[in-house]
Amino acid sequence: PTRCSSDLINALLGEEVLPSFSIPCTAVINEIKYSEQKRAVLHFQSPLPASRPKLADDVEKHIAAHAGESSIPPMEIPVERIEEFVVIPDPGKDQAESVSESPFAKVDIFWPIDLCKNNVEIIDSPGLNEHGTRTKVTTDYLSKVDAVIFVLSCSALASESELNVIDDAIIGGGHEDIFFVCNRFDEIRERDRSRLVEYGHKRLEERTKLGSDGILFLSSRDALDAKLNKDVEALQSSGF
Repeated sequence: PTRCSSDLINALLGEEVLPSFSIPCTAVINEIKYSEQKRAVLHFQSPLPASRPKLADDVEKHIAAHAGESSIPPMEIPVERIEEFVVIPDPGKDQAESVSESPFAKVDIFWPIDLCKNNVEIIDSPGLNEHGTRTKVTTDYLSKVDAVIFVLSCSALASESELNVIDDAIIGGGHEDIFFVCNRFDEIRERDRSRLVEYGHKRLEERTKLGSDGILFLSSRDALDAKLNKDVEALQSSGF
């Protein structure tokens, strides 16, 4: 995803775990699951792409060790190396070509996050409507989820292209329980915020079964900073 959704996941985790760039960068799915211990597991494409970029030595050795098998088994990776595996291998290339060269299918992130207790999983996917190849990675998952958290940027809220994606891919796919998270609210001038909130509700409220309760305005970056600084008051004012 772009910075908006990665910032949101990082705020939920309480650490800067996922890469957060202003341009689309994520090529694989991240699945966040509950665990008392922080760990990450890398899953491989099956079959591996015929052409792929040069990988880290430990990954190349892992692939080579299982070269004769029908699929490459998952590999434990350090949490601090997640960015190395989830970003588009070569953003300078055509995205379809670059994504197709990635040998990685997804990363499971195990984390002591209360939200994920009782078998709840958060699926962090590449953004929709950015590129056909990356969109397919996300739409292939939509049929498997129980609820959708659609992250938008307050700086360009509820554009026609976003609404088309919501109507066609999300609602058209049978989803009614949609949470709209309007992120980066901190970047909006104080005098413009009430008008933006009103505009967001008019554009989005009819698109979720949850009504106004399904529309949230917040700053995940402020929330993450507040968590890192253990600042309860700042966390509350972030809208998180």
